[in-house]
Amino acid sequence: MHTEIPDVIAFSSGNNPPSCDNPAQEHVASWEAAGRRQTILVVDDSVAWLRLAGEILTAWGYQVQTCEDPRDALSLLKQNLEQIDLVITDLQMPCLDGLELAAELRKINAALPVVLTSAAMFQMPSEKLQRLGIRDFLTKPWDRERLFSVLREVLPNTRSEESR
Repeated sequence: MHTEIPDVIAFSSGNNPPSCDNPAQEHVASWEAAGRRQTILVVDDSVAWLRLAGEILTAWGYQVQTCEDPRDALSLLKQNLEQIDLVITDLQMPCLDGLELAAELRKINAALPVVLTSAAMFQMPSEKLQRLGIRDFLTKPWDRERLFSVLREVLPNTRSEESR
């Protein structure tokens, strides 16, 4: 059984999970194959968004960890240095914003790729983003094709069993 994944993933605020109007699943099988044994840490202060992101990425075959508080994400990464392959973080959060979180993550693991996401428009010189380890930016709501393209670009294709 496959989870249907919409072309555009809509975000709704509040405690209700986000919903989609236009489900499609023609490429789910190839996406699932792409995510085998790769772990993505999603950091966002919205529980509804974390739930949706977790469902989508899990349906594609990724292992997903979520953190509502960026400080918890830092602790999780310190405890699991070799097990997190990518961090997707919201840009605007209390305590630490996405840029500050990326800078702290870089101190822990300079090779860890980070993808920023936000509903707000965002512009910053690419040199500064690269120094923070930020590989790309995804606008909310996520476009299915764009999300998968970014994941394929920044994640390694395979992982050895020894790295786990």
